[in-house]
Amino acid sequence: MSVASPVSIAAALFIVIVVASAIFAPWVAPASPLAQHIPNRLQSPGADGHLLGTDEFGRDILSRLIYGARVELVIALGATAVAFVLGSFLGLIGAYIGSWVELVSMRLVEALLAFPPILLAMLVVTIYGSGQLTLIVVLGLVFAPAFARLTFAQTLSVKSAEYVEAARAFSAKTPTILGRVILPNIAGALIAQLPITLANTILLESGLSYLGLGITPPTPSWGGMVASGQRFMAVDPTLLIVSSATIVLTVLSFGLVGDAVRDWLDPRERKALRAR
Repeated sequence: MSVASPVSIAAALFIVIVVASAIFAPWVAPASPLAQHIPNRLQSPGADGHLLGTDEFGRDILSRLIYGARVELVIALGATAVAFVLGSFLGLIGAYIGSWVELVSMRLVEALLAFPPILLAMLVVTIYGSGQLTLIVVLGLVFAPAFARLTFAQTLSVKSAEYVEAARAFSAKTPTILGRVILPNIAGALIAQLPITLANTILLESGLSYLGLGITPPTPSWGGMVASGQRFMAVDPTLLIVSSATIVLTVLSFGLVGDAVRDWLDPRERKALRAR
């Protein structure tokens, strides 16, 4: 997908809106996300100033979506950072050093890949309990193998390059070669993986919250809102529709931006864009 395509631009704008809403939630949200008013429960959109209506406790749906975005992004960014650091480290040392280090690091990655992500996350959350910090660590571990395998493959492709050999010739230490020579030259592929991982973490966290294993109510979370909306969909489907649509659009937008970034970092794609 072209970086300048209308679809990728629209996806980037949607992400900007979601991020800005999360950052400025206290000023953007029309009401407190926790304020209950039972007489106003399950109101239709627009009633009594509630743009998207209210949920089963009379709480403003739009406000809970906005504050839920803050929760989702904090978890997604934290988990992606954990996955990036851990996965890149394992991939770098495994590919560059080789021998038993490669054996141990890649077997650890394969062990994590042996578990379906949702089952591994459910297992750990069930044992250690839910909460933002737990979710960040668990989701980081779940998605670290993607960065590890990508870093491993990229490092293998450049470890014998002339600039790496030159660094060795000047007696550069291994950490210096890994951090200042190899990593900057494979960073493009890793950067392109970041939006995809953000999308996956939001989707998986929403699934855990939907199952009651994620963010604990009454803290707003998109997955929890989907679960609440499902229980009352026959009475008022608004909560289910808007929360589900928000998850879908956010995940789709991060995926489209990830594709656009990957194409932009591809030298052949940049050459084609300049030719136009």
